[in-house]
Amino acid sequence: MARRSVTGGSVAFAALSPDRFVDRVIGGAVTGAVSGIGLVAAVAGMALALSHGWLPRLTCGVLGCVLLLRARVFRGRAQRLWLQVPGYLALFLLAVGAAWHGATLRNVGLIVPVLVIGAGILAGAGIWLPAHRPSPFWGRAAEILDLTLVISLIPLALGVTGLFGYVRGLSG
Repeated sequence: MARRSVTGGSVAFAALSPDRFVDRVIGGAVTGAVSGIGLVAAVAGMALALSHGWLPRLTCGVLGCVLLLRARVFRGRAQRLWLQVPGYLALFLLAVGAAWHGATLRNVGLIVPVLVIGAGILAGAGIWLPAHRPSPFWGRAAEILDLTLVISLIPLALGVTGLFGYVRGLSG
C-alpha cells in the first residue's frame, strides 16, 4: 500500500495499513503507561532511599531490582529505558542514602562488597551476553525472581506506610 500524506490544517496524517496503525497506537499507549510508572517509581525511590530506617531502604532496593527485572519484558527501547533509568537511580540513591545517613565502618564493610559483587556480575553479563544467548533456565529464573520481588513489595509497602504497626497496636 502506497503511503500518501494527507494534510489537514497544521497536522499531517499519513495513510498507514491498519496493522501498523494499531501497532503504533498501542505502542504509544504502552510507552505512556510505562513512562508514568517509571516517573512514580523514580520519585518513590528518591523518597525511600533518603528515609531513615532499614525498611524504607530495603523497599528502595527491592523496587530498583523489580524495575530492572521488569524492563526485560518490553521490546521497545523507550519502554525499557523508562524502567531501567528509575531502577538504576533507585539503587544509586540507595547507596548515596546509606552514605548520607552516617556510613559507619560496619555499614561500609557490608555495602562495598555488595556493590563490588553487583558491578562484577553486571560487567560479566555485559561482556558475555552479546556473544552468547542465555539458556531458557536463566530466563525462567529471572521470571521467578521478578515475581518473588514484586510480591514482596506488598508487605514492604505496608510496613513503610505504618499499617503493620497500626494493626499491631489495635490489640492493645
